[in-house]
Amino acid sequence: MKGVRRIVKRIIFFMLAVFVLTGCSSNVPPPQNPAQNSEASPASKPEAPSTPVPGGQVDGNRQETSYVMVSQKYGFSLEAPASWKGRVKISEDNDGFIVRHLTASQQASAQNPILINIIEYGSEAYWDQESKKEDQPFPYEKVGVINGKVFASIAVLDFPYDEKSPKDMKEYTEMMDSVEKVLKSFKAHP
Repeated sequence: MKGVRRIVKRIIFFMLAVFVLTGCSSNVPPPQNPAQNSEASPASKPEAPSTPVPGGQVDGNRQETSYVMVSQKYGFSLEAPASWKGRVKISEDNDGFIVRHLTASQQASAQNPILINIIEYGSEAYWDQESKKEDQPFPYEKVGVINGKVFASIAVLDFPYDEKSPKDMKEYTEMMDSVEKVLKSFKAHP
Protein backbone atom coordinates (compact mmCIF):
# COMPACT_ATOMS: atom_id res chain seq x y z
CA MET A 1 0.00 0.00 0.00
CA LYS A 2 2.88 2.37 0.78
CA GLY A 3 4.21 1.67 -2.71
CA VAL A 4 0.91 2.79 -4.26
CA ARG A 5 0.95 6.00 -2.20
CA ARG A 6 4.56 6.64 -3.20
CA ILE A 7 3.67 6.20 -6.89
CA VAL A 8 0.66 8.52 -6.55
CA LYS A 9 2.84 11.14 -4.86
CA ARG A 10 5.42 10.89 -7.65
CA ILE A 11 2.72 11.28 -10.30
CA ILE A 12 1.32 14.32 -8.49
CA PHE A 13 4.80 15.83 -8.17
CA PHE A 14 5.50 15.17 -11.85
CA MET A 15 2.22 16.78 -12.92
CA LEU A 16 2.90 19.82 -10.74
CA ALA A 17 6.44 20.12 -12.14
CA VAL A 18 5.13 19.91 -15.73
CA PHE A 19 2.55 22.55 -14.93
CA VAL A 20 5.16 24.92 -13.54
CA LEU A 21 7.67 24.27 -16.32
CA THR A 22 5.15 24.82 -19.12
CA GLY A 23 4.54 28.36 -17.95
CA CYS A 24 0.83 27.91 -17.34
CA SER A 25 1.23 29.98 -14.21
CA SER A 26 0.91 33.25 -16.20
CA ASN A 27 -2.86 33.15 -15.65
CA VAL A 28 -2.55 32.51 -11.93
CA PRO A 29 -3.78 35.38 -9.76
CA PRO A 30 -1.22 36.93 -7.38
CA PRO A 31 -0.89 35.26 -3.97
CA GLN A 32 -3.33 36.40 -1.33
CA ASN A 33 -2.06 38.37 1.64
CA PRO A 34 -2.28 36.01 4.64
CA ALA A 35 -3.53 38.87 6.77
CA GLN A 36 -6.61 39.10 4.51
CA ASN A 37 -7.25 35.37 4.49
CA SER A 38 -9.64 34.14 7.17
CA GLU A 39 -7.94 30.74 6.97
CA ALA A 40 -4.45 32.11 7.66
CA SER A 41 -2.02 29.66 9.19
CA PRO A 42 -1.70 29.65 12.97
CA ALA A 43 0.98 31.60 14.78
CA SER A 44 4.34 29.89 15.01
CA LYS A 45 4.28 29.54 18.80
CA PRO A 46 2.87 26.06 19.46
CA GLU A 47 0.81 25.33 22.52
CA ALA A 48 -0.88 22.23 23.85
CA PRO A 49 -2.78 20.16 21.26
CA SER A 50 -6.32 21.24 20.57
CA THR A 51 -9.17 19.63 22.43
CA PRO A 52 -11.37 17.70 20.00
CA VAL A 53 -15.02 18.66 19.84
CA PRO A 54 -17.78 17.44 17.52
CA GLY A 55 -17.50 18.32 13.84
CA GLY A 56 -13.74 18.64 13.65
CA GLN A 57 -13.60 21.94 15.52
CA VAL A 58 -11.18 22.91 18.27
CA ASP A 59 -11.53 24.58 21.63
CA GLY A 60 -11.73 28.32 20.87
CA ASN A 61 -9.62 29.23 23.92
CA ARG A 62 -6.50 27.52 22.59
CA GLN A 63 -4.21 28.46 19.78
CA GLU A 64 -4.66 26.13 16.83
CA THR A 65 -1.63 24.00 16.02
CA SER A 66 -3.64 21.23 14.41
CA TYR A 67 -7.09 20.50 13.11
CA VAL A 68 -8.80 17.63 14.90
CA MET A 69 -11.44 15.78 12.90
CA VAL A 70 -13.80 13.72 15.06
CA SER A 71 -16.03 10.86 13.96
CA GLN A 72 -19.09 10.79 16.19
CA LYS A 73 -20.53 7.78 14.37
CA TYR A 74 -17.47 5.53 14.56
CA GLY A 75 -15.75 6.91 17.68
CA PHE A 76 -12.31 8.05 16.52
CA SER A 77 -10.37 11.18 15.70
CA LEU A 78 -7.66 12.20 13.25
CA GLU A 79 -5.25 15.09 13.66
CA ALA A 80 -4.46 17.12 10.53
CA PRO A 81 -2.34 20.23 9.99
CA ALA A 82 -4.12 23.45 11.03
CA SER A 83 -4.05 24.56 7.38
CA TRP A 84 -6.77 21.99 6.65
CA LYS A 85 -9.33 23.96 8.66
CA GLY A 86 -11.87 25.51 6.30
CA ARG A 87 -10.41 23.60 3.32
CA VAL A 88 -12.09 20.24 3.91
CA LYS A 89 -15.62 18.92 4.21
CA ILE A 90 -16.25 15.96 6.51
CA SER A 91 -19.13 13.52 6.16
CA GLU A 92 -19.89 10.20 7.73
CA ASP A 93 -22.55 7.69 6.97
CA ASN A 94 -22.84 3.96 6.34
CA ASP A 95 -20.19 4.29 3.60
CA GLY A 96 -17.58 5.55 6.07
CA PHE A 97 -15.83 8.67 7.31
CA ILE A 98 -14.99 10.82 4.29
CA VAL A 99 -12.78 13.93 4.17
CA ARG A 100 -13.07 15.93 0.94
CA HIS A 101 -10.94 18.82 -0.34
CA LEU A 102 -13.11 21.90 -0.89
CA THR A 103 -12.53 22.96 -4.49
CA ALA A 104 -12.02 26.71 -4.90
CA SER A 105 -12.27 26.96 -8.71
CA GLN A 106 -15.57 26.58 -10.54
CA GLN A 107 -13.56 25.58 -13.66
CA ALA A 108 -11.92 22.61 -11.93
CA SER A 109 -12.43 19.29 -13.66
CA ALA A 110 -13.46 17.78 -10.31
CA GLN A 111 -15.34 19.28 -7.40
CA ASN A 112 -14.61 18.38 -3.76
CA PRO A 113 -12.54 15.22 -4.36
CA ILE A 114 -11.84 12.72 -1.61
CA LEU A 115 -8.65 13.03 0.43
CA ILE A 116 -9.42 10.38 3.06
CA ASN A 117 -12.03 7.62 3.13
CA ILE A 118 -12.06 5.41 6.23
CA ILE A 119 -14.42 2.48 6.42
CA GLU A 120 -15.31 -0.01 9.13
CA TYR A 121 -13.90 -3.08 7.38
CA GLY A 122 -14.97 -5.84 9.74
CA SER A 123 -13.48 -8.04 12.43
CA GLU A 124 -9.74 -8.54 12.84
CA ALA A 125 -10.14 -12.18 11.77
CA TYR A 126 -11.94 -11.11 8.58
CA TRP A 127 -9.23 -8.50 7.89
CA ASP A 128 -6.51 -11.13 8.29
CA GLN A 129 -8.33 -13.51 5.93
CA GLU A 130 -9.04 -10.91 3.22
CA SER A 131 -5.68 -9.13 3.31
CA LYS A 132 -3.83 -12.39 2.57
CA LYS A 133 -5.65 -13.08 -0.71
CA GLU A 134 -3.19 -12.94 -3.58
CA ASP A 135 -5.57 -13.19 -6.56
CA GLN A 136 -7.05 -9.71 -6.23
CA PRO A 137 -5.82 -6.19 -5.42
CA PHE A 138 -6.28 -5.04 -1.84
CA PRO A 139 -6.72 -1.24 -1.88
CA TYR A 140 -7.06 -0.88 1.88
CA GLU A 141 -4.66 0.15 4.62
CA LYS A 142 -5.42 -0.65 8.25
CA VAL A 143 -5.48 2.55 10.32
CA GLY A 144 -6.75 1.20 13.62
CA VAL A 145 -8.90 -1.18 15.61
CA ILE A 146 -11.79 -0.25 17.89
CA ASN A 147 -13.58 -2.93 19.92
CA GLY A 148 -12.28 -5.69 17.63
CA LYS A 149 -13.39 -3.90 14.44
CA VAL A 150 -10.79 -2.89 11.86
CA PHE A 151 -10.93 0.59 10.36
CA ALA A 152 -9.23 0.89 7.00
CA SER A 153 -8.40 3.66 4.59
CA ILE A 154 -9.24 3.25 0.92
CA ALA A 155 -6.38 4.43 -1.29
CA VAL A 156 -7.02 7.49 -3.47
CA LEU A 157 -5.46 6.75 -6.85
CA ASP A 158 -6.82 9.42 -9.19
CA PHE A 159 -5.46 12.97 -9.31
CA PRO A 160 -8.57 15.14 -9.66
CA TYR A 161 -7.22 18.51 -10.86
CA ASP A 162 -5.58 19.89 -14.00
CA GLU A 163 -4.19 23.20 -15.24
CA LYS A 164 -7.68 24.76 -15.16
CA SER A 165 -7.41 25.00 -11.38
CA PRO A 166 -3.76 25.59 -10.36
CA LYS A 167 -4.60 26.74 -6.82
CA ASP A 168 -6.65 23.60 -6.17
CA MET A 169 -3.93 21.43 -7.71
CA LYS A 170 -1.26 22.90 -5.45
CA GLU A 171 -3.38 22.74 -2.29
CA TYR A 172 -4.58 19.18 -2.97
CA THR A 173 -0.99 18.04 -3.59
CA GLU A 174 0.17 19.58 -0.30
CA MET A 175 -2.70 17.97 1.58
CA MET A 176 -2.09 14.56 0.00
CA ASP A 177 1.53 14.79 1.16
CA SER A 178 0.30 14.83 4.77
CA VAL A 179 -2.47 12.21 4.47
CA GLU A 180 -0.25 9.34 5.63
CA LYS A 181 0.69 11.26 8.80
CA VAL A 182 -2.98 12.15 9.39
CA LEU A 183 -3.97 8.47 9.10
CA LYS A 184 -1.25 7.51 11.60
CA SER A 185 -2.87 9.88 14.12
CA PHE A 186 -5.99 7.65 14.27
CA LYS A 187 -7.16 7.53 17.87
CA ALA A 188 -10.17 5.77 19.39
CA HIS A 189 -12.46 7.76 21.68
CA PRO A 190 -14.65 6.30 24.41
